[in-house]
Amino acid sequence: MFFGFSSIMFVLLCIEACSPLDFVNETPDCYSEELATATKGSNASDIFYYYFGEKIILQEREDMLFLKFVDNESRELFLKEILNGISLLKVYNPSGELQFESPDSSDILILESGAGAITDDYLAELSNREDVVLASRILEYQGRFMARNNVFAAKLKSTSDLRVLEDLAAQYGCEVWRYEWTGENVYYLSLSKGSEWDAITLSNLFFETGMFEFSSPDFFVQAELCSTDAYYADQWGLNSTLHLGLPSPISL
Repeated sequence: MFFGFSSIMFVLLCIEACSPLDFVNETPDCYSEELATATKGSNASDIFYYYFGEKIILQEREDMLFLKFVDNESRELFLKEILNGISLLKVYNPSGELQFESPDSSDILILESGAGAITDDYLAELSNREDVVLASRILEYQGRFMARNNVFAAKLKSTSDLRVLEDLAAQYGCEVWRYEWTGENVYYLSLSKGSEWDAITLSNLFFETGMFEFSSPDFFVQAELCSTDAYYADQWGLNSTLHLGLPSPISL
């Protein structure tokens, strides 16, 4: 179910100052264990971002990739490359079953290497494909998988500092927009494909200027489908989530 691998789905969440703890708490009935506090460290190989001033440490998986395609058709063509042995990657499938066909209309894939670590050159090759919007290694936080997005949110400490935001955005090639419902001084910034920067790095850079109350990247995040409603299966419209690639036809 969902992307052809064992009831796991990746959901794009755009929330002010998001952390993995926030994402997990979106489905509190699914987890009985007590959530640990954010891990802190100084390992140079660690990837981190700021959550209200604290560093959230993420581990990068060298053997797993996240791919977002321009459309579902491109995704299906890539799956055929895997089936035909053109690609050394395989669909991540913790159940162990070979599931390459999926009833959903997803434009993303979670892949793992069949030959050890995925090289930077191969990752760059995938990123440069015209049918790929985003290619990145999977990140892991407290046993949960995450993937980079090309968007981050930042909240200015003062409206008078808007020019600072605009100058930084121009310097790093970011597009800026905002939503009225997110509150005053909250802006979203996105990077174009091919940018030499990534959203996590720029989010950290913006926060470290001291001009922002917070600056946090968006992620594609692993979530488990685990409703406690005995009649969930009969509610046919609940599996739809707009353009995020989950089953349609009706979007909630």
